[in-house]
Amino acid sequence: MKNLTRMRILIQQGVIYFDIIRKKGEMMFKECCPELIPVMNELAKENPHIDKLIQRHAELNKIIDEVEAGREYMEELELEKLKKEKLHIKDEVYQAVLKYKKEKGL
Repeated sequence: MKNLTRMRILIQQGVIYFDIIRKKGEMMFKECCPELIPVMNELAKENPHIDKLIQRHAELNKIIDEVEAGREYMEELELEKLKKEKLHIKDEVYQAVLKYKKEKGL
């Protein structure tokens, strides 16, 4: 019975977490170039790879925030790896958004 309760909680968290990912995905460009957010959202709907990258970026953002706030612990080297991965994802998504924008004439 305990496992079923955990599974229900995970499913509930999964649904909630997806909503958080969407909002955090928008945070990716909020500071540098907010005009790209609608283009990014449109691209994510059409491109599952970009959608997964946005989700991964949000996951990394959450983990990094938790560690930096002191709520989670992680070795410094591992934290730096996550930060680099997050930056690479942002670069890849940014390039894809610019290409998509150009192709669509937006």
